[in-house]
Amino acid sequence: MAISRFQTFLDLELGAIKIRAEANKLDKLAEAEGTRALVDADNAISEEIVAMKTQLARLQALPEIVAQMVKPAEKIESIKIHQVSGLGGKVGGSGNNAQVSEGTPRDTGRRRDWQHGLSTARP
Repeated sequence: MAISRFQTFLDLELGAIKIRAEANKLDKLAEAEGTRALVDADNAISEEIVAMKTQLARLQALPEIVAQMVKPAEKIESIKIHQVSGLGGKVGGSGNNAQVSEGTPRDTGRRRDWQHGLSTARP
């Protein structure tokens, strides 16, 4: 009689294990089908939507990028300006250095070339 009850218990336990395994299998299949549907939907979207999502990701990342770019500027203690000619108002002189209108020097091209030479000069 004890063996019969033990066998019945084992049969019931085995049935419960099979039911749990089948339920787990159905859950995993449903999850896989849902994932497949999402991937298929992503693959079906147009190039314009992909471009929009890319731009949106860039915009969302922009605050962090700007924060990282500003970090070196936080270490600057002071800025000294040694030359203030051409910042507005009349500057003495004539010829190429004379101003056409306030704040607009005639030699902008030469000044830009000179500044470029400074930035590319090697010590």
